[in-house]
Amino acid sequence: MTTIQVVEVARVTPAAVESDSVLNSAHSLTIPLTFFDLPWLMLNPVKRVFFYKITALTREHFHSSILPKLNLSFSLVLRSYLPLSGRITWDPNEPKPSIVVSENDAVSVTVAETRADFSLLSGYGQRPASDVHALIPELPVSIDSATVLSIQITLFPGDGFSIGVAAHHGVSDGKTSTMFIKAWAHLCKLDNNAVSLPANLTPSFDRSLVNVNDLTELDEEMIQITKTRSLCPNPGREIGDDVVRARRWGRSPGRPGSEYTRRISGGVDP
Repeated sequence: MTTIQVVEVARVTPAAVESDSVLNSAHSLTIPLTFFDLPWLMLNPVKRVFFYKITALTREHFHSSILPKLNLSFSLVLRSYLPLSGRITWDPNEPKPSIVVSENDAVSVTVAETRADFSLLSGYGQRPASDVHALIPELPVSIDSATVLSIQITLFPGDGFSIGVAAHHGVSDGKTSTMFIKAWAHLCKLDNNAVSLPANLTPSFDRSLVNVNDLTELDEEMIQITKTRSLCPNPGREIGDDVVRARRWGRSPGRPGSEYTRRISGGVDP
């Protein structure tokens, strides 16, 4: 079992917005979920772990150089992916849930450290699912409110670090999650505070693009699928020593002198 030592739990807010902010006069943003989103409300969070190999990585270098840059670029990317810093809420007087972002909302970022075997967890071989899940943060959820995104950055002294991502499936599908990670990486590679993203990494929150004649009826049908007014996901299987799958993400680790990144799905289902 992977033992994790939590160093700190920080709240990272989106970078300051300018006059063209999407927040309204009440300093909040509300995005109703559509029939595209509603079927995923009851599913368990989307979970991913990204491993970054850095030979002979020290605590000093990690905390003085890498972590501040990760936090800054994360704050910058949240500005473009503002809904990820908010919550899903289901007001008793509303027929369906909405994503609500308030001015002081933030994403929980857990910084941790472990002495676990980096090569084993990030490699191609089999490893217990519970060991991988220890690198992924919890995503708080209740009947009428759910956190959208949580992050965990775990240092493996001398070997590298990992970034664990847990995202609510009702807001972040596979494409959204991948776009977000790529956008974060794009900004992290820059040496300035620029926040512009290329078009292929810039999301759109314009619900008017969903042009359906009887949208209300479709929404109601999708809500019936959940069978209950609750944001709590369906009970998942207990995480045991199942083997999770892994696949390459980045440059070849076999190339001399190359560092590499690996992505592992946090799910335990085959």
